[in-house]
Amino acid sequence: MGRRIVAILSALALIAGGCRASSDQAASLPPAPDRTSIAEVREALDDGVTIVVARTLSGIDERLVRDAFARAVAQGERDFGPRPTRAITIYVDPDSAIGLEDAIGLSQKNAIHLRASYTRAMSSLLPLMMHEYTHVLQYQI
Repeated sequence: MGRRIVAILSALALIAGGCRASSDQAASLPPAPDRTSIAEVREALDDGVTIVVARTLSGIDERLVRDAFARAVAQGERDFGPRPTRAITIYVDPDSAIGLEDAIGLSQKNAIHLRASYTRAMSSLLPLMMHEYTHVLQYQI
């Protein structure tokens, strides 16, 4: 019984040490390469991204939407490799838009549709943009 307890405690110590080592390594990871910096991605995409805001909406910060897209592209490049090969259109639709009743966002080939209420803050926009941008990459591949 005593040997079992020692073996279990030893295993737990090894696991805890391994977890600590990985979190230390994660904290010291080098920064993303320059080719995926947000500023560089934003500049490279400026001509290839069109944002269309529904006429009935006001107060949509297109810079925020563009920044979220640039962040998604940079993360996508780090995670998967490719960037978009075609121009992307991002539509900001009213929350009540027909076809969006059951979704907060939709994507199809080279278009991303976002519900307006999710474009008001980066905290709600970025996860949605990353999700929809992943679908754009799937269509591309």
